[in-house]
Amino acid sequence: MPLRKIMVGVPTYARTYNLVVPIGQNQMNAPASGPGLGRGKLNYSSVCAFLRLPGAAKQFDVYSQVPYAYRAYDWVAYENEMSVAIKAQWVVKTGMGGVVTFALNFDDAGGEFASSK
Repeated sequence: MPLRKIMVGVPTYARTYNLVVPIGQNQMNAPASGPGLGRGKLNYSSVCAFLRLPGAAKQFDVYSQVPYAYRAYDWVAYENEMSVAIKAQWVVKTGMGGVVTFALNFDDAGGEFASSK
């Protein structure tokens, strides 16, 4: 019987939430009242556009190794080059089967926001 290896999924979309309190409660596990922008899901191009808005603040959670951003009541969790690289290194280190992206149509396929770090 062939050995099966686990694949690690990397979404090309973001999850969004509407914060209960906009200031001071924007870290991971902040209270939310429900789905946020895009009814809870944004494509990567929309994430990049959000990051360019005045007042949008980017953070990186060291425990989960993923970025998130917030602005007023909007909170967005997404993947970026750093978080994907960290996952890929972990996959190699642990001998996982590989990395798979899902919802590729949500990615910035045209590279419109490739330079907006």
